[in-house]
Amino acid sequence: MIRVLVVLAICVPSFVFAAELQYFLAFKWKLVPVFGWGQLKHYILPVAAYAIGGIASYTKYTRSSMISVIGEDYIVTAQAKGCKRKRIVKKHVLRNSMIPIITMIGPAISGVFAGSFILEKMFSIPGLGFYYVKAVSDNDYTMIIGLTIFFAILFVGALIVVDILYGIADPRIRVAKGKK
Repeated sequence: MIRVLVVLAICVPSFVFAAELQYFLAFKWKLVPVFGWGQLKHYILPVAAYAIGGIASYTKYTRSSMISVIGEDYIVTAQAKGCKRKRIVKKHVLRNSMIPIITMIGPAISGVFAGSFILEKMFSIPGLGFYYVKAVSDNDYTMIIGLTIFFAILFVGALIVVDILYGIADPRIRVAKGKK
């Protein structure tokens, strides 16, 4: 059941989740406001709509990565030596299965800023996506180029963060020093 929900959450775009959340949580059940910005209650719908797909993707990749790591020889060796299951999962399986997940973090970080144009419009959020769409509709080429360069720098910075996280997750991954 969880795997079906995860695949469904990956396939459905975030703006569809946003519309469903707006309908049920805001209009039908009147739990949270649809529009507005500045208070905690205004963040619930946009954050939930944007996070559902990401959480589903991370769930799927974490599961796949952990299944592939569990079958490795060093896991079997640790079990044969009598290592406790909790320690094996914590020290070996989880740590080694995080490399593909860390790889996904880079585009996700920049995607939060650059990929939320539709949700910003749906929830009337004054974000960078709103200004980017406004610049395109106004033919403001200076703003378009500036925001594009900003998003590119953000993406490269996120990839640098990913490289640093690789070294933290796996001590064998280090920056090579230049030969003299």
